[in-house]
Amino acid sequence: MGQVTVKINGYAYTVICEDGQEQHLQDSSLEKLLSNTPTSVEMFQNTKESISIRLDERHKTSRYLTGLLSL
Repeated sequence: MGQVTVKINGYAYTVICEDGQEQHLQDSSLEKLLSNTPTSVEMFQNTKESISIRLDERHKTSRYLTGLLSL
């Protein structure tokens, strides 16, 4: 049996796995996965940009429809 130590939130945990799976387990550890997750600030900025784009599209649509109605 293989044995790997993975870190989660700064704590080390020893995990037993099948022989040959050690590297896979280390590569897919939660600590590494979380390091690639966007931060709250990045998520907020992405949401803000998305809302801004949608509002801009609605404004353009509204102006277009107002123009059509004035014909």
